[in-house]
Amino acid sequence: MSRQNQKDLADKFFGKRDTENSVDFEIAFAALLATAVITYPISNAEWLGKLAAFSVLTITLVRRIAIASPYAPEKIIMKRTIWVIEFATTVCVIILLYSLSEYLSSIYGISEILLFSVISPALLMIIVVFQEFMFRDYLIWWYAKFDEKQNRGDKFAGLWGDIKIIAYWGSRARKNRDSWRQITNYIETDIPDLSEIDINKKKFLGRVLVVVIGAILIGVPLIILGVSSGNNLVPLTLPGIVFAHDHSSYQYVAYGSNSYEEFRKPVWKLSVWAVIYMLTFLIITQQLPII
Repeated sequence: MSRQNQKDLADKFFGKRDTENSVDFEIAFAALLATAVITYPISNAEWLGKLAAFSVLTITLVRRIAIASPYAPEKIIMKRTIWVIEFATTVCVIILLYSLSEYLSSIYGISEILLFSVISPALLMIIVVFQEFMFRDYLIWWYAKFDEKQNRGDKFAGLWGDIKIIAYWGSRARKNRDSWRQITNYIETDIPDLSEIDINKKKFLGRVLVVVIGAILIGVPLIILGVSSGNNLVPLTLPGIVFAHDHSSYQYVAYGSNSYEEFRKPVWKLSVWAVIYMLTFLIITQQLPII
């Protein structure tokens, strides 16, 4: 399945019809992030928070003007600004999570980096759960997405199928007949019968292990960079940083402009971006190693 078709799944699944309305979401999201970052600055690099806030607001405004102007090269501008808004948004989220870690560290005397490593994935998971209960679209989207990935027939098709069933089992949308009737327009397989499903636990864990090993290999440059900074706790922040990026990306995939493409990059690009985010985190904590 082509990249274009993959992007179209999100456009249809979330009912994206009006580009202006979807970019209006980006404006509201950017305003919220920028306000929060400026209101709760980090002590070590307050300038970085201001820069991130200014960047996310500026690039969102540029994207809004691009679709408002009848003469602007809209598609080019929207496509070329995607990585900028993705990066600026993720940095804002990381700064907010680190600001909270600083606050808790001042109260309990625990390492800020250790707190960040625990708080980031935990808090983001709470947000995911809240989003699922409030909007009922998070898990069912992943059901549809993994259904699409499974039907592409790649080497991880079995794993995608197992995760798809787990997402379906946890989704609140499947309990609503009207919602499910609409969802079935975007998937290629029949509705599963949970009473007849038997996931092979050994195969499932084996496939997950392969993915975890792949993720570790991608994160090796990050781990080396973190350890070289002199703080062995830095590599523990990797899950929180990755989660911050992925959840931010989901917001744009689901509710942002239909110009936004999902985080689908080759391994070498994943490694490059992982290093960039870790460098940013080391700047935030003033632990950037001198090379």
